[in-house]
Amino acid sequence: MANMLSIRDIAPDMNNWCCLVTVQEKQQVTGSMGTPTKKQKLIFYDSEGSRVEGIIFNADIPKMSPILQVYRKYKISNADVRNIPPKFQTSGLTMQWVITARTVIEEINREEDIMPVKFAFTEFADLAQYMDDKSKSVDVLGVVINSLEKKTVTTSSKQSSVQKFVLLNEESQTVMLSLWDDFLNNEGQILLNNIQTYPVLIRRRLRVNNYNGVSLSTWFDSALLVDPPIQEARELKNWFNAFSFTFFISIQYNLFSFLFPYSLISSFFV
Repeated sequence: MANMLSIRDIAPDMNNWCCLVTVQEKQQVTGSMGTPTKKQKLIFYDSEGSRVEGIIFNADIPKMSPILQVYRKYKISNADVRNIPPKFQTSGLTMQWVITARTVIEEINREEDIMPVKFAFTEFADLAQYMDDKSKSVDVLGVVINSLEKKTVTTSSKQSSVQKFVLLNEESQTVMLSLWDDFLNNEGQILLNNIQTYPVLIRRRLRVNNYNGVSLSTWFDSALLVDPPIQEARELKNWFNAFSFTFFISIQYNLFSFLFPYSLISSFFV
């Protein structure tokens, strides 16, 4: 029988272990430059708040990826545990579980818990210092309050789909977020389906662009968490709900402000 361990007690090349984890985030499938390898990364956390990177490769992606859904809890065993080389480490994670068709995954039914994970969010007012710096990315938290029309553009000799979403923070500032291609087809569709409920969104590892002012855009390793079970997200949603009627009236009157990042609308809450 496998030993039930916490993430921090599981070491490379260890056998006969299992662990209860929740999926914190799930990235898009990406390629490896110069090779045919495809991969998809995830982040798991346990009840102690410890985190580990999960990764699925190639033919195992369509088999295993649909099983692992964000915010759901699983008992996982028989994953291949590896150290992540320093140059490939992200989000402060040093250990990796390789998920294959041989990995045993059992979903655990439970009530939703508050995610015991801390994020370092960048304030909207501080985004300008990261503008057009491709070596830096940011994590932000906001309410999705509107979307613009989907567009098809040509970049690097290929066609891409992009759609902009308007985000609002608790300081009543707005900023534009552009979702591209797979992000638009996946998380973007969830946002569009729930736009009338004003979902709270955590955006991780975004690029800050200079496009009509400060704007945000997804990158290959970005992750989007829709209505995440964290305290900050629930507090933001409660704040928004308390002012939603006043906000709706003022935003209809000032629709043009959606097109300009950092539109301050706090005066309309008086």
